[in-house]
Amino acid sequence: NAEYGVTIMIATAIDILATIVSFLFSHLFTVSLGLFGVWLFLYILRSRERNAGQKIEPLTVLKNASVRKFSGSKINCINPATGENLGFDDFAATKEEVNEIAEKALTAQAKWSKTTFHERKLVLMDLMDMIIANKEDIAKYSCQETGKTYFEAIAGEIMTTLEKIRYTIARGESALAPESRYIPALLCYKKASVEYHPLGVIGAIIPWNYPFHNAMSPAISAIFAGNACVVKVSEHASISRIYYQEIFQRVLIKRNHDPNLVQFIPGYAETGTALIQSPFISKLIFIGSPITGSKVMETASKLVKPVVLELGGKDPFIVLEDADVQLAAQKAIQGSFWNCGQNCISAERILVHKNISAEFTRILKELLSKTKQGFDLTMQDLDFGSMTMKLQFDKVATMVTEAKDQGAKVVCGGSPVEKNGYFYPPTILSDVNTEMSIFKEEVFGPVMSIVSFNNDEDAILKANKSEYGLGCTIWSKNISHAENVAKRIISGMCVINDYGFNYMLQDLPFGGCKISGFGHFNGPEGLKSLCRVKSVASESFLASFIPSLFKAPPFTRYPRTKNAATIMEEGLVIFYGFGIAAKLSAFIRFLKALKADLLG
Repeated sequence: NAEYGVTIMIATAIDILATIVSFLFSHLFTVSLGLFGVWLFLYILRSRERNAGQKIEPLTVLKNASVRKFSGSKINCINPATGENLGFDDFAATKEEVNEIAEKALTAQAKWSKTTFHERKLVLMDLMDMIIANKEDIAKYSCQETGKTYFEAIAGEIMTTLEKIRYTIARGESALAPESRYIPALLCYKKASVEYHPLGVIGAIIPWNYPFHNAMSPAISAIFAGNACVVKVSEHASISRIYYQEIFQRVLIKRNHDPNLVQFIPGYAETGTALIQSPFISKLIFIGSPITGSKVMETASKLVKPVVLELGGKDPFIVLEDADVQLAAQKAIQGSFWNCGQNCISAERILVHKNISAEFTRILKELLSKTKQGFDLTMQDLDFGSMTMKLQFDKVATMVTEAKDQGAKVVCGGSPVEKNGYFYPPTILSDVNTEMSIFKEEVFGPVMSIVSFNNDEDAILKANKSEYGLGCTIWSKNISHAENVAKRIISGMCVINDYGFNYMLQDLPFGGCKISGFGHFNGPEGLKSLCRVKSVASESFLASFIPSLFKAPPFTRYPRTKNAATIMEEGLVIFYGFGIAAKLSAFIRFLKALKADLLG
C-alpha cells in the first residue's frame, strides 16, 4: 500500500509537471514577456536609491493631529457596521481654509513642476513602500469607516492603488512624452509635435465607497503629471484622511519636497463648492451621483473650469445562451455584491437568456446560501460586510419593496438584517422588467435584478434602455459572438467573460457616457487629461541647417507679387485636386505665373 501511494504521488507530480511544461511551451512568448517585465521592474526597484517604507502608528498620528484639524462644522466619524464612534471627530474645512490649502499647494507645485520624471518615479516608489509597510492599518481604517470586509479592503483599496502606482512608474513617462505629428507634403520643411505640461492644482471631490483608493488615485496621477492635488474626502469616511495625509507627507518630506503638494481635506457640500470655486484650482475631478455632478459642472462652468465627471452606472451583465453558466453566476455575485454593491460599475442589471435563466438563478441561490455576512476584522473569510450610509441603506430597502409591489419576485434576501449596523443582505430579484424603477434607477446597494431576454437583439435593446452608460459585461463561450454584442452596447467600458478586472488594466481609460459622465482617469488618456496640451509647430532640422533653401517664396511675402493669387490658386489644384490631367494643366499654369513674377 505504501509503494502504491508513492507511485500515485510520483505519477501525479509528473502529470502536474507535464501540464505546466505544456502550458509554458504553448504560451512561451506571453510567459517570457511577462517574466521579463517582472524582472525589469524588480531590477529598477533594486537599482534605485530606496527609502524603505516606515511603519506609522495610526492612533499616534490621529491623537497628535490637532494642528491639521479645521474649524468648520463637526463631522461625526462612525463605524457603520457597529454604530460605534471611531474615537475621533473631524471638522469641515471652511472656504477660507480651502483657499489657504489650495494656495499652498500651488506654491509647492511651482517647484515640483520642474522635477524630472525620474524624481517623480522615486517619490511614487517610496509611496508604494509606505503603503505596503502600513497595509494592515490602511485596510483596517477602510473597514471601520465603510463596513466592508478586510478582503475587500486589501483587494479593492490597496491592490488597486499599488497597481496604479506600478503602472504610472512603468508607463507614465512614455504617456506624457512629446508626440510627433504628421506633416503634409506642402510643409515638408516643418515639424509638428504635441507637448503635455502641468495644469497647476488638481481638485478632486471623492465619495466614501473606497476612501483610500479614491483619495490616492487622483493624487498619484496629478503629481506624476507635475501638478499638485487637493482632495476633498467624504464626510462619511473622513477621519482616516489624517492618516493617509501622514503617509504622503512623510514620503514628500523624505525626498525634500514641500508636503503641501498633496492635501486631503474634510467637509460637507460647502467645502466641495469652495474647492470648485477656489481661484487656485485649475481642474476638477468629481466622483458621485449625476444630480450632484450636474451641480458641480454648473458651478465650474461659471468659472470656465474644466471637469472630469464619473457619475455612476447601471451596468448590464449579459449572459448569452452559450455562456459558461456556472462561472457567469460566480462572477455575477462578485459584480452585484462586492462592497455591498456600492460600486459605480456594479452589475445591477443581470440580463440572462430565457433558456438558461432558471439554471442560472438556481446556481446563484445555491452559491449565496454558503456565504457569510458580518463585520469582524479577525475573520478573513467573510464574504460581505455592511453598507456605509443610512440614507443609502434606507433607499435600498425602499427600492426593493417597490420592486416587489411592481411584480418582482424575491429569490433571496429582500429585507434588512437585524443587527446594529447597516446590514442589508445580498438580494436577488427575478421577473424584473424594463418598466420597473429598480431597472431604471441606480440602486448602489446589494441588489441583483434578473431580466430575461429572447435573443441578442432583445438583450442589446434592454441593455441600452438606460440613461447610464458606464460599463457592461458580456458572457459567451464564443468570443467573437460576445465582441459583436459588446460593440453595440452604449457604454464607456466592456468586459468579456469576467467582471471588473479591467480596472487592474491601468493602461485602459476608465469612464463612461450618457449621464455616467465624461472624461477619464487611468491610462494615457487619464494622465493627459491632467495636462495643458500644447501644439508646437517649428522648423525641421534640414530647414534650420540650410535656411536659404527653405526661405518663404516671394509670392507669399509682403508686398504681394503681381501673380500671387494665381500661383496660390493653381497650387490648390496641384496639391488637392483630382485627376492627373487637371494637376498637369494646373502645374503648367503655375509655372507660367511664377515665371511672369520672376521676370517681372
